[in-house]
Amino acid sequence: MANRSICFLNVFNYDECIGDCNIVLEYIEKKPEDKEKYTRMKNKVLLRKAIALSWKGCFEEAKAIFENQLKNKEELSEAELSTVQEYLNIMQKRFEMNTLKKRADAELGRANIAEAKRIYAELLNQDPEHEIVHANLALAELKEKEFSKTLEHCDRALEIIKHFRSIQQVEANPGTSLQEFRTFIVKLL
Repeated sequence: MANRSICFLNVFNYDECIGDCNIVLEYIEKKPEDKEKYTRMKNKVLLRKAIALSWKGCFEEAKAIFENQLKNKEELSEAELSTVQEYLNIMQKRFEMNTLKKRADAELGRANIAEAKRIYAELLNQDPEHEIVHANLALAELKEKEFSKTLEHCDRALEIIKHFRSIQQVEANPGTSLQEFRTFIVKLL
């Protein structure tokens, strides 16, 4: 189940990933005598669950998982602790950006294309690698029949997503650096 959860995450099946994570976490909780043995697995599974939740837009629940991990600092290595803190900062930024993105989405829905594009451009200034904003901006450009700009933003969104998927294999590849793994998580959030 623990390994399958990363597979579900890789194919963007967040509900199944979360379900597998919950099963593994329940199993670990039922083995109090082996908790120390399963600490590393628990931390990995919690990370996967938080990532899946954040992709689903459940920022508060994902944030709560990371904050809970910080409360149990003794279970985390120095690198893991640093990474969890970094994720919380990134998640806060994405949460704040999401409010603005929703406003742009509403403008796009009301056919106020110019305002939607202005807000999306502002969001890309904050995070040029925000794949969802690129995709939404492509839609705005399409509505204005700006086909070359539409393709440009679609291609960029797909490049970013493709990069996520290639980095997601980090856990299975011990030769991949922690920085590359962090980059993947940053993009997910």
